[in-house]
Amino acid sequence: MALFLDEPLPDEALFSVIARYLVDARVTPRNTFLKATTDPSVSLLTGIARSLDRIASETTMIWGMSAAEIRDRLTLYPYYVVLCNTSTAESIKGDGVYRPSGASSATLGRLGLRHCEMCWKEDIAIGVPRYWRRTHQIPGVLTCLSHRHPLNYSGCGASQTLLETSTRFDVGHRMELRGSTDQCEARFRFASLCAKVLLGTSNACRYLERGVRINCARTVGYSTNDFVDIARMADDLVDMLGPAYFEKVGISLHNESWIRRAFFRSRGEPNSVLKYMLVEFLLQDRADRMEMMRVPVCPRAASAHDRRHRLMVRDLSECEAHCVCMCGFSFLYVSDPVSGTKALRPTHDGLDLSMAAAYLINRNYSIAKVAHRLGVKKGALESMLEQQINVSSWRCQRGRARHLAAWIELIDRCGEADTALAMDCRHWRFIAALERSLPNQLIPTKGTSPKVAKHGDLS
Repeated sequence: MALFLDEPLPDEALFSVIARYLVDARVTPRNTFLKATTDPSVSLLTGIARSLDRIASETTMIWGMSAAEIRDRLTLYPYYVVLCNTSTAESIKGDGVYRPSGASSATLGRLGLRHCEMCWKEDIAIGVPRYWRRTHQIPGVLTCLSHRHPLNYSGCGASQTLLETSTRFDVGHRMELRGSTDQCEARFRFASLCAKVLLGTSNACRYLERGVRINCARTVGYSTNDFVDIARMADDLVDMLGPAYFEKVGISLHNESWIRRAFFRSRGEPNSVLKYMLVEFLLQDRADRMEMMRVPVCPRAASAHDRRHRLMVRDLSECEAHCVCMCGFSFLYVSDPVSGTKALRPTHDGLDLSMAAAYLINRNYSIAKVAHRLGVKKGALESMLEQQINVSSWRCQRGRARHLAAWIELIDRCGEADTALAMDCRHWRFIAALERSLPNQLIPTKGTSPKVAKHGDLS
């Protein structure tokens, strides 16, 4: 069967070129056409196949591309090969290029084919046929990079309906995504990162190896010692991209196991590339923010100017400060003036302060009075009580929070901290490590050595 395929248009997917040919040439039956031009195992979506030689030989006079070039320029193969391991046992015949394990069953996902209405309008305006762009088909990409416009979607991700859907070139369904301006911007940045991986941008993925991901998690405050705070990573991703995004891509928000598997996966282990890329995106975002910021910023804040995440900062030394956010999260901010490196280390202080406040309110203290005693604004305390951010699933210092509440009550009875210390030093010994987060009126001038809690402090 002779082929008269047009030259591929910029960023056009291979299945789009074939779909245009099938429509223009009115080829029937289509199954016969596919059997005559491709290997039965070919995936026109990813280009992961034993051979694209038949298409290459039929189009060599017009395209001038080998099978490997077709696969790399017209399919999502380059995207998958970066994220998945290679195996010499799965080499592609004739190319000497290996098939990435774990990607052979890759599909478009639940949204099927995607396109940008504005891109198609521009195609019509300049006199070229509408076509399907590769960058729009990357798993999890819901935004057009050229127009920052939500994509439309058609069909489903099943490979057997790929050409059937693509030949219709219909408008499909509008991607109605709710979300804030910051969440829309984050979706655009995620699409941009995925496109860089597809196009082979150097160092687009910085955390391909598990050990590198763990080191990054320690730096940006997701890990202390041997524990990785998976729950907070999942919460931060949802805050960044919005619940509507995860609903569209079909990732459950009621189960954190997906992010745990993606974070701890090695390149040789099969896993959803979308879920891995979401972890990569989160770590890059947090690491880049750490690199750029001149002052501490709560990891959960959308930006340094996010009013929901204002910090109470106390300098401990020239290169170390302790921060308590009005969301309840607290951390040590450590910077090295020589190397310029920075790191966040989560602490329990914010949780202890909010829990102590809750104890006092239950003992008939007003919120305004508790806020004054703790040296925080009333609005900030209300926010801390509402959100009750837990830094991890580690054992919390609930005993320390109770001692802090009792210490404040003791000072109220005695009049000042030194008298309270002389009357009963036991409470202060338990909470002395909280000195970095307490106002001066709660800190005795004489002091006493702190009692080390059984399970220790995160810092």
